[in-house]
Amino acid sequence: MGSGHDVLGCLIELSNTIFRKDGERRNLDQYFTPMSEAADIIRGLELTGDEQCLDPFSGSGVFLTTLLTQFRFPLSQVHGIEFDEQLQRFTNSYCEALTATSDEAPTLSAGIVESIKTGTPLTPPTVPITHGDTLVELPRLPKDTKFDVVFLNPPFFLLQGKHPKKWVPTLISHISDRGKLALIVPKWFLNRTVFKKDICDAFDIRSSGPMRPDSFQVNSSCEIYLVAAFKK
Repeated sequence: MGSGHDVLGCLIELSNTIFRKDGERRNLDQYFTPMSEAADIIRGLELTGDEQCLDPFSGSGVFLTTLLTQFRFPLSQVHGIEFDEQLQRFTNSYCEALTATSDEAPTLSAGIVESIKTGTPLTPPTVPITHGDTLVELPRLPKDTKFDVVFLNPPFFLLQGKHPKKWVPTLISHISDRGKLALIVPKWFLNRTVFKKDICDAFDIRSSGPMRPDSFQVNSSCEIYLVAAFKK
């Protein structure tokens, strides 16, 4: 029989499948990353285990829960923002179960929200996933709040038109000097100015290539790319 982590991981995968079939989510071009893909992406970033990690569009929290379970990151080093309150509560419950016997079991106060309210940097312990709108929350973070790793798989509509110019530069400003960025984006985004200028000017692109067509279990004509970038 599998461990509790395996069972809860299956629940995350089930959540992904349910929400991937939801018409409203697909209209937003929001596709969740499978746990197996998340683990491979994290390995490719060559993490040391002491990084502060952020998923600003965390969805069902696959990257953050994979850090907790497979890579043994402490709860105090994983942070996320999710607009969908149902997903946010689900993932925090999962993380609470994972850390129930840990010294870092979560308190029910969201670290990012407290950081915004008090104007101070993030301090542990925190509930990993904050309920909020990333486009609103990021500009309100104290300027000295920095993350070493950012996983970026936003709803693709936020990469269109003028949207990226409003939030991508702000996100980059909160990535530390040793920061690493994993992007899951449609291929067409790689030709946009905000990628060529804002991201490529600040990061070395270590790898870039298409993800498997069946990775997201959705019927999409959009070719999805994984890009790994390290701060210059």
